[in-house]
Amino acid sequence: MMIEKLEYHFLLRQLNEEQKLIFDDVMHRKQLYFVTLICLFFIGGAGTSKTFTLKLIIQGLLQHTIKTFLLT
Repeated sequence: MMIEKLEYHFLLRQLNEEQKLIFDDVMHRKQLYFVTLICLFFIGGAGTSKTFTLKLIIQGLLQHTIKTFLLT
């Protein structure tokens, strides 16, 4: 399920520096290489926002896919 664009951008601002680096890397690879399969391995203790980061990555990919689909 895709979230509203305003909420998506609000949540993006909640990422810490390390999470933002991971998010940006995935989005960069998607745009640069047009990959159809992305494999990620998240490791970290409880409460390190692994799920939060993954959900934002999924939203970012959805946002990008919808935008790409509409432009072509």
